Amino acid sequence: MKYLNSFVIVLSCLAHHILAGVPDINDQSFQDLNLSQNNNIRTQAQAQPVNWNGQLALVAKQVADKCVFKHSGSGYGENLFMISNSESDPDYGSLTSSAYNAWISEMSNYDFNNPEGSSLQQTGHFTQLVWKATTDIGCAWARCAGTGGLAYNHMFVCEYSPAGNVAGEYSQNVGPMLKSRS
Repeated sequence: MKYLNSFVIVLSCLAHHILAGVPDINDQSFQDLNLSQNNNIRTQAQAQPVNWNGQLALVAKQVADKCVFKHSGSGYGENLFMISNSESDPDYGSLTSSAYNAWISEMSNYDFNNPEGSSLQQTGHFTQLVWKATTDIGCAWARCAGTGGLAYNHMFVCEYSPAGNVAGEYSQNVGPMLKSRS
C-alpha cells in the first residue's frame, strides 16, 4: 500500500508538471489576449467585438485535448492551430499570436469582389474570425504528445457562435477591410 501511495503521489506531481504551463481557460489574461486578437482584426473588418463565452471555451478545451487536427463538428464555428516543437512549456502568449497571424494570413486568398468564389479551405479561418454575425468566442490550448521527432505538439482551438462560413452569406458578413493607417 505504501508503494501505491508513493506511485500516486509521483503520478500527480508528474501530471501537474506536464500541465503547468498550458493556459487556463478561466484565466482573465488568457481571455483578454484572445478577445484582443479577435477584436483587433474584427475592427479592421468593420465587425462588432466578440465576447468571451465560458461554455465555448469548455468545448474548445475538449476539442484541443483530443490533440487531433480535424474539425470536431461541434456545431459552432471552429478554428484550429497546431505547432510542434521541443518545448514543454513554451510562451503560449507568443504561440497564440502565431495562431491568429496564421489565420489572418488567409485574407490574402479571399476575394472580396467575389466572396462566394473564395475557397473555404484557403480562407475559412480568416472568414470565421471576422464573420459579422458571430458574437461569442471561447478558446483553449492543450499540450499533446509530439510527432516527427519533436517532443510536443501544442493544439489551439477557438469556437465561435453563431458559426460563420455560411454559404450565401459571405458578402454581408466579411469585410471590406478598413485601410490601415501608417
